[in-house]
Amino acid sequence: HKHKPDIVYHAAASKHVDLVENNWFYGSMNNIRSTYNICESSLLNNVKKTIFISTDKAVEPINFLGLSKAVGEKITKYYGKISDRSNFSVVRFGNVVGSSGSLLDSIKHQLKISNTINITDRKMTRYFMTISDAANLVLISTKISKNGDCHVLKMGEPVKIIDIINSIVNERNSQFYGVGEKVKVRVIGMRPGEKLHEKLFDEDTIEETENKFILNERKSIKGNIEISRFLEDLNALHQDKKIFKDKLLKFMNF
Repeated sequence: HKHKPDIVYHAAASKHVDLVENNWFYGSMNNIRSTYNICESSLLNNVKKTIFISTDKAVEPINFLGLSKAVGEKITKYYGKISDRSNFSVVRFGNVVGSSGSLLDSIKHQLKISNTINITDRKMTRYFMTISDAANLVLISTKISKNGDCHVLKMGEPVKIIDIINSIVNERNSQFYGVGEKVKVRVIGMRPGEKLHEKLFDEDTIEETENKFILNERKSIKGNIEISRFLEDLNALHQDKKIFKDKLLKFMNF
């Protein structure tokens, strides 16, 4: 109301699968309620475009981070449905190399405190994109997005995490050859809520856009959603993890 922005990017969230999984209620509620607050404020103040930054973990989610982001996508698209003046859209992509808490960030931290890099599973793959590519494509998406769109950034083929780690280990060991212990890789097993592989979209719902690096997911909102009532119901479930999760799944698939 004070600054009257033309565009709002909602990128803030409780992130990282294990952290949200361990704090399933407060992590999920933070992600969901903040998205509702942003969308409602944008609508009331006639913001021209509001863009929700989502994640590949929102596709077929099995963890609370993915579920809360999928619910956030639904809320954003619903505001796109009910608004005739403001534009609400979603941009979804995978991991950003070099961002806070990302894979490389984690590896650097581990190497500072020991000569061992922990990996959850040797078969695990993830999509990766540079910060500059992600930022540029989000800006392009903003320009071409229509109300209710869910843009998915093309990220190439998924990469095996073990391949990235082996490359770093080999470089590190050759660089410090004969000095101290060699860097080792230790498999510790997948953490609760983790997937071996992520998906960016469902094949049968995707279409091209005017930009070859940006796809659009065709999923329309059916019926009306009482979001404030939904949030009230969620608040009452802070001690029942299973019912809380079922409530998110039901809302996501509405």
